[in-house]
Amino acid sequence: MKNKYLIIFLLNFFMIKNDGFTDTIVMNPNKTTPLSAVYMLAQTNSVDIEVTIKGKTSEMDIKHTFLAGTIKDIPIHGLYPNRTNTVILKISNKEITNYLITKAIEFDKGKVSVDLLPTPDPKNQDLYFANHIRYNLPEDDRNFLIAYDRKGDIRYLNYNHKLHYIFQTNQQILIKNNNGIFDLLNNRLVNYKGTYNLHTHHDSLVLNKKHVVLANSKWGVEDRIVELNDKGEILRDLSFGSLFRDIITTPQEKIIMNQIIFDESNIYTKNGKRKEIDWAHANSLVYDEEQDIMYFSLRQQGVLAVDYSSWKLIWWMTDNTLDTIHEGVPNRGLNFLDLKSLEPYRVKGDAVRNGPKNQHSLFLFKNGNLGMFDNVGDAEKSDKGSRYIEYKITGFQNNWQAKLVREYKDDKLYSQITSDIDVVGNNHENLLITWGIPEHIREINQQNKVIFDLSVKQDNFLYRVDKMPLYPYQNRNKKYSLDANDKNKTPY
Repeated sequence: MKNKYLIIFLLNFFMIKNDGFTDTIVMNPNKTTPLSAVYMLAQTNSVDIEVTIKGKTSEMDIKHTFLAGTIKDIPIHGLYPNRTNTVILKISNKEITNYLITKAIEFDKGKVSVDLLPTPDPKNQDLYFANHIRYNLPEDDRNFLIAYDRKGDIRYLNYNHKLHYIFQTNQQILIKNNNGIFDLLNNRLVNYKGTYNLHTHHDSLVLNKKHVVLANSKWGVEDRIVELNDKGEILRDLSFGSLFRDIITTPQEKIIMNQIIFDESNIYTKNGKRKEIDWAHANSLVYDEEQDIMYFSLRQQGVLAVDYSSWKLIWWMTDNTLDTIHEGVPNRGLNFLDLKSLEPYRVKGDAVRNGPKNQHSLFLFKNGNLGMFDNVGDAEKSDKGSRYIEYKITGFQNNWQAKLVREYKDDKLYSQITSDIDVVGNNHENLLITWGIPEHIREINQQNKVIFDLSVKQDNFLYRVDKMPLYPYQNRNKKYSLDANDKNKTPY
């Protein structure tokens, strides 16, 4: 049987080469994407080329048309593992069929329990790009990006070790992570590390061609925000600690503050050695260009609103029961709630007794509401589910108020760490919620009804999930899902 497919492959290779369209097909060109390939054209395409990756059923086909004059090496994504995949190129009036054989992979398909979604786009359906993490592996080898279709089948796999989230341009779907920006074949397009070898983590966004990233300082973990250009050169370097040192001035409170904040003004040492302390753990940022406000999630301390240009604190919010528990923090239990000088900046109302704890994935809506994934504490296990929450925040200093306007949770789904939210649907009407530890993905509508439910257990946990196609939509007016962690400029 293998010889049969080899003969078919060679016949097609000969046909393509004689027509002058391509020289070769390369499977997994960078050795990190085993369910992808590339057609290497002899020259940029002079005519439109339509590529079809056949699905197990016709509704699961993936199609994309590369317009004339736009491509030389054609990426092929959407192959199934352990299968002879049919890939069809339509060039002018000719159809060229190729059979690409993929090997088995170590990952299991997902389990779909609810699917009330509309009929998928027959040309280019959305997939669920899930960033899995395995802590039993070394840090540089523990990340895997797996894209599941609505049947739970795996259609894309990436062994890039630092995966964050997926976003789109007019030309292609891209990956952004703490090393830079990559295409789906793992070719690096932008280098964030540059000559500084920054330890960046979690999130970044682009503002006026500048890359704003969350990073470590020499003294703390994820307690710094850095602006870079495309070359990875630092344009601006800001410390979260400075936001609070400008406010807290009394000697008594400085003593408490220096048991919470560890930065260049309070370097922690143990046994004569400097040690980074995870006192902030900034894990999400979102920017409102109209008001020049940057919102941050500091996992250990709460949610902040900051005047970005002046780098001044506007407000902060957290639940009364916040208890900063994290390995390596020398003074467990101390947090911003113990700093009385911050009271005028604290958001009250529903945020006091029904506020976030150890939250992730801020999302700023057009009406000004602020949504997020609330982990609901830092216990290893809990019978209270982690949740989605959304607040309307109003007022001014000494009188900031939060009203909880939406909540969704399932008591069976609790996640101590990670997790994600996005806005999805044809009109951004649905929420995509990811519980990291249970490795569970769910879409709900505006009435909190479950319309899609997918379990993707791979014996690890999820970092985040994005709903995206493998190729840009042919219809330029079609809306992509919005990632909570890639909000450029104003809300949608």
